Amino acid sequence: MASPAVDGGEGSKKLAGGALPELKKYVDKKVNLRLNGNRTVSGVLRGYDAFMNVVLAMADELHYGGSKTPLGSVLIRGSMIVNIEPQQVITTSSSA
Repeated sequence: MASPAVDGGEGSKKLAGGALPELKKYVDKKVNLRLNGNRTVSGVLRGYDAFMNVVLAMADELHYGGSKTPLGSVLIRGSMIVNIEPQQVITTSSSA
């Protein structure tokens, strides 16, 4: 699921402007997702698609007060995601 494929057929939704989400640099990195309803989930991003649905491994739901609930591997619908925040340094190689 890391390399999203979009058929562009009828009923297919993409992000504004027809672009795919730019999440490739976050794959296999730890991220925090802020979701609707003031919920936060943390885990390792394993994959995504054109609808910004994401798969997290080793996910935990974070609660106020510092407690967390282990979730394991989860699929989170893109329409529920408000914000994606990387928890690891993302390095980019520049070939100038």
